[in-house]
Amino acid sequence: MFSLTSGKCILELIMSTFYKEMVSVANVEKYRKSSKVIALWVNLVLR
Repeated sequence: MFSLTSGKCILELIMSTFYKEMVSVANVEKYRKSSKVIALWVNLVLR
């Protein structure tokens, strides 16, 4: 019973960590795309 409960806790911990990683990766991708767009716009304006 104890091993089952601790296993479930570990699984939940891993899943929450993985989810946070996924979210942060998604945010980084969004930031990269927006920064590329901003860089293009700045280049066009300064040209």
